[in-house]
Order: sequence, then C-alpha cells, then structure tokens
Amino acid sequence: VAELAQAITGNTTFTVWDFRGNKMCDKGAEALAGALKQNQSVSLVGLANNNIGDEGAKALAHALGTNTTVESIILNGNHIGDEGAKALACALKQNTTATSIRLNNNHIGDEGAKALQKVKAMKPPNFILVW
Repeated sequence: VAELAQAITGNTTFTVWDFRGNKMCDKGAEALAGALKQNQSVSLVGLANNNIGDEGAKALAHALGTNTTVESIILNGNHIGDEGAKALACALKQNTTATSIRLNNNHIGDEGAKALQKVKAMKPPNFILVW
C-alpha cells in the first residue's frame, strides 16, 4: 500500500480512490492518509472492509483536517472503535468539504456515537453521517 500511496500522492487525474476490501489494516490507512494530506483532486475515498482500526481512523482524521477536496469517505465494515470515531468527529468539525461519511458495521460505542452525533447536529441537513 505504501507504494500505491506514494504513486497517487500528487496525482490530479483520479478523483475516486476505491480500495474497498483490500484488508490494508491500520498501516495501509496511515499510508493513504499521508497521500490524502497532499492530494488535492480526490473527492471520494472508499475504504470499506479493510480491517482499519482506531489508529488508521486517527490518521485518516488527521488528513481530513487539512484536505479540502474529499466529499465522501466510506469506512463501513472496519474495526473502528470510540477513539477512531472521536478523532473523525473532531476532524469533521473543521472540515467543510465532506458531505458524507459512512461508518456502519464498526465497533463504535456510546462515546464515539455521542461525538459523531454532536458533529451531525452542527452540519447542514444534507450532511450524511451513518454509524
């Protein structure tokens, strides 16, 4: 995944990164997050069913805090818990571009759900947040 992340970092052609079902785990998510910080063309990131946990979610959250092009991120079917959900919620407070994030079928408990619910309440009615 590191080589792929390096190759797409400066790519301005691809607007969709669909890496669903590749079992990249946290390390792969961290590599893609590094690319996401620098890439300014991607609008959809599909990372469902990749065994991503809290550390990968935190790295992606950090990237979403600075990225201004991602509109939709698909993270369903991973292993994200409260810590990852809280990090993503924090990033979404700052991010004004994202309009849809899907986190269903993860391991998000009450703490993560509360953080996500607060963000959902701050966003416009067309903002989609599923967990």
